[in-house]
Amino acid sequence: VACSNWLANLAKTSSLLKQEQVSCIPNPIDRSVFNRKNKQLSRKAFSLPEDKILILYVAVKVDNERKGYHYLAAALKKIYESDSALKQDIEIVVMGGVDDPSLVNFYFPTHFLGRLSNVDSIVSCYNAADLFIAPSLEDNLPNTIVESISCGTPVVAFNIGGIPDIIEHKYNGYLAAYKDESDLVNGIEWVLTQIDISEKCLEKAENTFSESVVSPQFIDLYRSLL
Repeated sequence: VACSNWLANLAKTSSLLKQEQVSCIPNPIDRSVFNRKNKQLSRKAFSLPEDKILILYVAVKVDNERKGYHYLAAALKKIYESDSALKQDIEIVVMGGVDDPSLVNFYFPTHFLGRLSNVDSIVSCYNAADLFIAPSLEDNLPNTIVESISCGTPVVAFNIGGIPDIIEHKYNGYLAAYKDESDLVNGIEWVLTQIDISEKCLEKAENTFSESVVSPQFIDLYRSLL
C-alpha cells in the first residue's frame, strides 16, 4: 500500500514489486484536531499582526536545500522588488528550526516561531496563515500540506511526487512548475486573490484524507485479500 499515486506508480514499475498487487491509500488525518479555527485568535496566540498577509513556511531545518529554501527566498525577492500592491502587506511566518535567523533572508518582516511540538500550537499556526508555501524539491505525501488544507489554509507547492494528490491546481491551491521561482510568485498571487479557496481546502481534506474516508479503503482491501 502506497500513500500516493506517485509512489504506487514507482512500485508498479520496480523490478522488486511490479509482479505484486499495489494499492494507493492516503495517510489519514484527524479532522477533529486539524480543522479551521478563528484566524485572529490564532494570530494573537503568537503575537502576530492581525492586519497583514501572513505567508507560512515550515521545515524541520529552515534552510534545508531539499525543502527549497533558496527558491522561496528568490520568489519573495521578486515580489519585494516588484510593483505589486501585495508587497506592502506581506509578512513571513517560519515554523521550524534555524541555527541563525540573521542568515535567513526572506526580504519581508519575518516571524520565527521555532520548532512547535504542541499539536494545538501547530494547528493555531496553520490557522494564523493566509497561505502556506511548500517549495520542496522532493517529497511523497507531505503531512504538513495535508495539515494545512485541513485547517483551511491553501498551499502553493512545486508539482512533484505525491503533492498533486493533495493540491488540485487552481482549485484548492497552486502547483508551480518545478524549480521555477517565477511560478511560485504566480501561485502566491493567484491564491491571495481567491475568495472561496479555504472552503475548497476543507472539502478536499474531508473527502480525501479524513479517517472516515481512509479507513473503509483499508477494510475493503483486507476483505478482498481474505
